[in-house]
Amino acid sequence: RVFGADDIKSALHPVGHAVNGVWRPGIYFGNEALQGLGNSEADQRSSEQALRLLVERLDELLLYIEPDAHGLAAYSHKTRELLILACTELENSWNYYMSLANAAPTNGNTFTTKDYVKLLKPLFLSEFEITMKPYSAVPTMRPFDGWDPNSPTKSLNWYDAYNKTKHDRTTHFAEAKLSNCLTAVVANLIMFCVRFSPYPLLDAPGTLAPLINQLFSIQLCKPNPQTFYVPQIQLQSNIAESLICHNAKEFVKPWIRLPLEVQ
Repeated sequence: RVFGADDIKSALHPVGHAVNGVWRPGIYFGNEALQGLGNSEADQRSSEQALRLLVERLDELLLYIEPDAHGLAAYSHKTRELLILACTELENSWNYYMSLANAAPTNGNTFTTKDYVKLLKPLFLSEFEITMKPYSAVPTMRPFDGWDPNSPTKSLNWYDAYNKTKHDRTTHFAEAKLSNCLTAVVANLIMFCVRFSPYPLLDAPGTLAPLINQLFSIQLCKPNPQTFYVPQIQLQSNIAESLICHNAKEFVKPWIRLPLEVQ
């Protein structure tokens, strides 16, 4: 009636509800994101520190290796170090979500990629698309696109490279090439966005956001709007319940968190 919308579809979640730990568009403000996604300021600060360490090490590498067609294939002990550090941090994030969903390992007592691949759909990992602003030779990265439950390690070639060079550097040293380092760091950016929203990386005070903005551009590729969240607004009694334009921050009711399900 007002906006001329057609082909209207219902959201997958009720108004005012969000899946615990999983950001979708609709959650914006800082404190709202912490409450709606079930995090604390300490959680976010710790994750920001870990991510800043990775991005700063990457930025330092880029002082010595130009990420053009030749440089992306370059490898060294420093690139191997960063690849291992980034993938170890990534496994920490994956373990957090398996614990959040009360999931159990498929075999034995340790989670593997056979378990972690189950996070692909509920966390919308394949939607995230990241480009490196200053380097046109670096292709757009979607680290989790094509993650296959039938081949959960090898279908992530950068993660497979980490496994190979970690366990057998002599044979697989070249797997620690710069392109794999880039993708592994970007995968950590995505996991941060899922847990805390992208906004702390885009416009928050401090040193991390300027560094992220200098290097990266983050967007969603063909997301399903039905998965977005719709905040519930509680207007004051003296405000007309008609179409209004207003800063809604003070009117957003606390989110009701739905449990994360991993199947």
